[in-house]
Amino acid sequence: MTDHTYAMNDGGRAGGKRGKARVLKRALAPVAVAAALAGAVALVAPSAFASAAAPRSGGPTVPGRPNQLADATGHLPLTVQGPKGAIKHIKGGWVLSSSRAAIATAQSATAAVDIKHAFTVSAWVWTGDTRDPGVAVSQGTGENSSFELGRTYDDSHPGGPALWSFDVNGQVGGQYTAYAPARFKAAPGTWALLTGVWNPTAHRAYLYVDGVLAASHYAPNVTTNPGGLVLGASREGNGWDNAWGGLIGHVQVWNQALTATQVMEIKKSGGPSHLRAAHAWLVA
Repeated sequence: MTDHTYAMNDGGRAGGKRGKARVLKRALAPVAVAAALAGAVALVAPSAFASAAAPRSGGPTVPGRPNQLADATGHLPLTVQGPKGAIKHIKGGWVLSSSRAAIATAQSATAAVDIKHAFTVSAWVWTGDTRDPGVAVSQGTGENSSFELGRTYDDSHPGGPALWSFDVNGQVGGQYTAYAPARFKAAPGTWALLTGVWNPTAHRAYLYVDGVLAASHYAPNVTTNPGGLVLGASREGNGWDNAWGGLIGHVQVWNQALTATQVMEIKKSGGPSHLRAAHAWLVA
């Protein structure tokens, strides 16, 4: 049995800064918390896992490599790091299961998103606790993530509850975060479709919740940080931060800024019918 120790921040932001670091340990063994999460989900809406890309008939992983999530539309697998059993099959599809105490992430060896150009990233997420922050999808394994899609504290209300958010880190300092307003409040024990769009022409980051535009924020640029796409956490100060507590499924990336109509097609049918995703995981 091998223990992996990660320096994690406490996930809060006070005055725009994270809390001080703490250490979390996880073991490569079945985790009761993750199993309980998966068992608690009675049903995933079929639209959540309907794929615009052809699903993999052999399941979500690379043949012969049970710890690698296969890329259904490209050649960029995600290596799962964390407890055994992190890849779960539930009613409706396959998911990555993680908790804040037993962190499971999935990472690509190289970048899935070209930060210098327009992109869209989307995922179905489930959580049992919406007060704490958590990042479902990010990119970058160096000092900081280039973008974060999930939940975070509004800097003006650092005590929470956490809000659905799409965050991009700027080259000239500062984070540009689109926070979903109260009417898009995250409900515990329910699924949500999160879609983040970065449009460098408009200099804006857009957050869609369940296919509907929830917020946008001015963002003049995005920092290109080294490393690949990450499910289940983000980077802050060279450490892992904001572990996702819950389930992540049907993750897709497009190398362009999807329109509002195209984002709604993700909710209705898994994605735009005439626009193939550049990368897709957990769509089997």
